[in-house]
Amino acid sequence: MKRLSKLFSLGLIIAFSLVLTTCDDWEFLNSPSFNSNIRGTWVSNQYEYKDAGKLEIKFDTIRITGYGPKDGVTNAERPFRNYTQNVPLEGYSEGEFNRQGGDGFIFIYDRGSLQSRIPVKLYSIGQTSFLLFTFGDREELLRKTGD
Repeated sequence: MKRLSKLFSLGLIIAFSLVLTTCDDWEFLNSPSFNSNIRGTWVSNQYEYKDAGKLEIKFDTIRITGYGPKDGVTNAERPFRNYTQNVPLEGYSEGEFNRQGGDGFIFIYDRGSLQSRIPVKLYSIGQTSFLLFTFGDREELLRKTGD
């Protein structure tokens, strides 16, 4: 009887361990995070635009690079201009995102406080995924280049 109890306990431990190792970044714990479908490396899709940038979105951080001041671009035209660049910033997403697309918002903590929400749309054309951000009346389109 004791042996059966030990085998049962061992089986539960192994099963629980398998569940923990197969869960996507521990999302089942309900901590605020970026949806797994918008995680990855995203670059500006407007090649000719003078203000190209890159986002690296991980489980609960976002790194913004390349959106600095440039010749011929006014400060008002620069997306992500109000965010600290080149460091991982905490953040999360809200909305319905799946592999085919979705709409929602991203939230970024910067300089000790939660900044305004940024509307975002995820969509795919063929095998290429895109994120479309809206900053007032300006849009910024990024394409996914890596996980």
